[in-house]
Amino acid sequence: MAFTTLVEWIHVSDLDNADPAQARQLVRQAREELGEEDPRVEALAALENLLWEGTVPVEDMRQFANEWGDWTPEEGEGSAEPPPEKGEALPFLTAGLAFKTLVEWLHVHDMEDVDAQQARDLIRDARQDLDEEDPRDAELGVLEEKLWSGSVPVAGLEAFSRAWGVLEGDQAGFLATVEKMRARLVEAWVPYVETPVLDAEVTAETVVGHRLLQDGIEGWLHALDQMERAENGEMSFDDALATAEKANRLLVATQRLAHRVAEEARD
Repeated sequence: MAFTTLVEWIHVSDLDNADPAQARQLVRQAREELGEEDPRVEALAALENLLWEGTVPVEDMRQFANEWGDWTPEEGEGSAEPPPEKGEALPFLTAGLAFKTLVEWLHVHDMEDVDAQQARDLIRDARQDLDEEDPRDAELGVLEEKLWSGSVPVAGLEAFSRAWGVLEGDQAGFLATVEKMRARLVEAWVPYVETPVLDAEVTAETVVGHRLLQDGIEGWLHALDQMERAENGEMSFDDALATAEKANRLLVATQRLAHRVAEEARD
């Protein structure tokens, strides 16, 4: 994951004002992570040599991230999916029949009286409709795990229904959900920014994580504003959903980085 951390750092950092020593450390860690036969190693070594001169080769680093950021050894080519065409629905804000079935089931049943196995089966089927980067998938995964204990997470299911269970054609419900999502983002962000950070906690990983999280939260808030405007006919939903997709990728990257850092701390 050191290579991924480097690419993410290049994308989110102000390279013109970046610390050459920090950049060199990230480049070295990424190079050491890769095998000698990996074609990225040569490019990383060239960057490391440039960084030893005491300045950050901004254009070279950006070019490296653009050319190699999505390259995979298995395929030898970029693995990221191309952006959706205009008019094409984005996967994480759409759903198939199984997800819609779950939403309708949540609307008509009292969560205090539902069967845990039935709820688990519906959630499992609904998750198969969703992309792994879909924010709903992560929440459903938590609920599914709790259901395996045999008890029903009533509050969690009701919260999910309120947040994501907007039925098609329900404009009032849609706008209410947008407002709830905005409140949840702000509620999560404010305590985070008010938490003091010790000097010992400032590392390359925490700096990258902070920028990813900040850009992801701000991107989602911007996307929610755009969705309200789109619902009122002031702009295209395609543009609003594209903003949300970009923001969500940043939040997913934050989660993956946090998971890797936690695993390294345990080792």
